Amino acid sequence: MRLLWENLISNTTLTASSVKSGYSVESLKDYHLSKAFAFDGNNGNVVIDFGLAVSIKDFALMGVNITGSGTVTLEGNDTDSWGAPSYSTSITKTGNSFIVQDIDESYRYWRVAVADSSITNVSLGYMYFGSDHLQLPGMDPAISLNYANSTSLSFSASGQTYADKGFDYFASAFKFPIIKDYASKIDGISVATREDILEFWYTNSGATPIILLIAEKSLAIIPPFLGVVAQNTMTFKRDRTMGYYEMSFKFVETK
Repeated sequence: MRLLWENLISNTTLTASSVKSGYSVESLKDYHLSKAFAFDGNNGNVVIDFGLAVSIKDFALMGVNITGSGTVTLEGNDTDSWGAPSYSTSITKTGNSFIVQDIDESYRYWRVAVADSSITNVSLGYMYFGSDHLQLPGMDPAISLNYANSTSLSFSASGQTYADKGFDYFASAFKFPIIKDYASKIDGISVATREDILEFWYTNSGATPIILLIAEKSLAIIPPFLGVVAQNTMTFKRDRTMGYYEMSFKFVETK
């Protein structure tokens, strides 16, 4: 499991090739997906200027209206010139998002180019650029994937029903039985220690939505979710004989 939680886009300068009236490009920095950005047409690009070269490991584009036939390309370059960028990759849609991981490239300028001829105005929800992520170790496979909705149902005195239809969301709990105090690897990949998880916990505090990749290598099977760690405590239960810790957390999808 992987958590994308430190978005570097906040202090960048965003320049869009076109903007639909009422849909600011600054909305790409807002994790509320209802505040979407839209191009004035079915294609366009956004240039992201970090001010200086920044190492990027993960990129995500959440809450898009682009169909499976649309295209998204992520590019990186040392200058704001895109004839032959130093880095370029096409991104495949997974659920309602586009994710690319383990980029390991450093540039001042990045550009996201999109196109979908089947849509009048292409819209994008939340854009994420991260220089690191939290790679959690050894998830207990006995988990329940819970899909819920916020519909409110009531009954009249005579048994008639009245409903206020809500929204669908994902909400589940995850357990990790082997957390260590020292750096370790699983299948050659470095995984988070107890201190790494605590750093995330104290910094995020469950206040800012994160991007949850339950199966980071199988996004087509379980798509990414945007949401929060929905609890007020983080507990590490220690195994006295082995020196490991057990940890669990609850996640709730946000919109």
